Amino acid sequence: MSQIPRDTFDDNGLFTNPENKEKTTYSFQNDGKNSLKKAVNYFLNHLKNSKLFELEYFDTSVYSNKIVLEMETDL
Repeated sequence: MSQIPRDTFDDNGLFTNPENKEKTTYSFQNDGKNSLKKAVNYFLNHLKNSKLFELEYFDTSVYSNKIVLEMETDL
């Protein structure tokens, strides 16, 4: 949930909480499925076009997937 603008004042000139702008929800099932689909498409496009993968991308992918899997087991 985000609140904007950050500098919001009441009638007395004191800071007050801004209104909620939007609420963002996260679904491990839906978002995970979409992310996996994008990752597989990226992988297949690289294979199809005989492109190389940067090692940094691989390391980042392994690390981020580890974090997501750990978060999912904590729920």
